[in-house]
Amino acid sequence: GDGRMGNMDAVYTEGPQAGQTCLGIYQLNGDTLTWCVSNRNGQRPQAFTGGGGNWLMVLQRVAMQ
Repeated sequence: GDGRMGNMDAVYTEGPQAGQTCLGIYQLNGDTLTWCVSNRNGQRPQAFTGGGGNWLMVLQRVAMQ
């Protein structure tokens, strides 16, 4: 797509994984954010695919009421 792409990571703040960083990638097209993050092995995903330790999320901005 024509949107912005880059890296966006997550860090566990609580629980047994507290402090663990999950590496991710994102693409932002208009009001749609696609984010793929790995919760295993410290590897950054190479594609926007779920499974095998990758979480794939597609988030859509909605108008505030």
